[in-house]
Amino acid sequence: DDSATHRHISLLNKYEDVFKRLKIDILNEKLIVASILDSKSYVEAAERIYKLRIFTSNIDSIVQSVLRLLNLESEYNNYYAKLVESLCGFIKELSFGFYRHFWNVYTSAREDNSVDMTDNEYKLIGKCLGSETFTFKFLKNLDFTSENKEQRLMNVRVLQEVFCNLSPQQIKANLQKYFSGEKQVLSLEEINDFVSKHKARILKINSVNPSTLKEALDILMGV
Repeated sequence: DDSATHRHISLLNKYEDVFKRLKIDILNEKLIVASILDSKSYVEAAERIYKLRIFTSNIDSIVQSVLRLLNLESEYNNYYAKLVESLCGFIKELSFGFYRHFWNVYTSAREDNSVDMTDNEYKLIGKCLGSETFTFKFLKNLDFTSENKEQRLMNVRVLQEVFCNLSPQQIKANLQKYFSGEKQVLSLEEINDFVSKHKARILKINSVNPSTLKEALDILMGV
């Protein structure tokens, strides 16, 4: 209606400088970014984006908008993990949107030898895995046989975030749930031991050539 249109125009005008800074030209992305910036909490932001009713064909726009604002932060801000968690509660397809974005970047790393992923984005993945907003399916296609150094770097960073953000119990449960077809040889004690030492030991992945996530975890655990 006219009142809604007026509110949207007012909102867009308020954040025009931000749109220019982020080089946002698409109207829906402007509305999403403005809704986030204009909200007092991540819950309010998620509700306002949901009420825009533009998400059905704009999952990628929501993903890109969240990541744009996340990457404006000089240090990781967990507000965005909470926002993603709230948004996924409203929009079930959104977690797959982040999954698709991640794998597009991962695949591109093989093709052009560059990684378009920031530390903030890796940390967002880790936090969302820890809160179970994202599942271990998010990791299942990691290519540990790749000789591409950029993909191998991504493997390391993702595994670092897994062990930083998931408890031993979560890791064990997710291995059993999503890798049940593979032999489970990790004990809870071994996982506990590794979690306490992961910073010193996780770089082992650079010198080995595991073929699956499960095998990579086994190697990192010293199994």
